[in-house]
Amino acid sequence: MPSDIQPPFQAVESSSASVLSGLHATALARHHQLRTRIIIAVIGAVVLSVAGHIELSLGWLSAVVITQFADDWIWKGVRTDGRTEPPSRGEWTSLCASAAVVTIVYSAYPAFMWFLLGASGKIFAILWLCGALLHVTMHMHHERRTFFAAIIPHAAYFFGLP
Repeated sequence: MPSDIQPPFQAVESSSASVLSGLHATALARHHQLRTRIIIAVIGAVVLSVAGHIELSLGWLSAVVITQFADDWIWKGVRTDGRTEPPSRGEWTSLCASAAVVTIVYSAYPAFMWFLLGASGKIFAILWLCGALLHVTMHMHHERRTFFAAIIPHAAYFFGLP
């Protein structure tokens, strides 16, 4: 067999290794950016509180912190160095669901700003969503399924706000 043609089983192994590598890179990026996401959420909660919506800001910030730490725990198994087995169907479901839920909760903030704070809230919301889309693009592009699970909710907020 010519050296440039791989048997099907080697292509599958190579594909699995590539997916694992992408998931590992994404998991590490998510873990390293956890503190940044929480700090930005605290700043957002302070802005919302100053605007007179203290209960809403505390509820949203609590939801962000809970979902962010749950997400970090769910991705922990993929951060393990030396992992060789691909994720099970259940792991894929958990990873994608976690990425989507975290995004939905985190980007509820721009929706609050959009509807509660008039024109300045709308500008703030658009800037927040642009930053969120950029953040996902930079830190989750390594693996396609989880990338789309995280970027689709941000994009839905971005294009769905009136």
